[in-house]
Amino acid sequence: MKGATRAKLYALAVISLVTALWLRPAPSEPNAETVSVVAAVNRPQPVAPVLPSLVERGGQAMPRDLFTAPAPPPPPAVVEAPSAPPPPPAEVLILGWMLTDAVPYVFVEWEKESYTLQPNEVVADLYRFEGISEGFAQFTFLLDGTTRQYPVSSVTMSE
Repeated sequence: MKGATRAKLYALAVISLVTALWLRPAPSEPNAETVSVVAAVNRPQPVAPVLPSLVERGGQAMPRDLFTAPAPPPPPAVVEAPSAPPPPPAEVLILGWMLTDAVPYVFVEWEKESYTLQPNEVVADLYRFEGISEGFAQFTFLLDGTTRQYPVSSVTMSE
């Protein structure tokens, strides 16, 4: 029922619009003022006169590159910064040592792994254990051949 009422209202609105357009009075004959306004609007406008080409002013010729930007400066030369030497590898951590049959053994930790070394054994191709003397474990750093010493406890102090 609601849809039928809405359809009736739409039909009534359309019919009243058509009736209003059909009964409207015919346009009157244009008067002279209306004709002149319409003619002025429809008349083609004259094209602006062509400007003369640029000529010298004050005895100086116009530069040809008036609106060009100057060339950018050349980029600065790239200077290579001296590379820093690589950081040294971590040191071995001495956990302890023992002497068996006159052969010293040292217990070390390297990168969270434990090693038991006797003289001339190598840790990770970086450190070689040389021996123990005067309370120090001696290692040779294989990349540059330097000797490094790490303190260890004396045999007489340990039981």
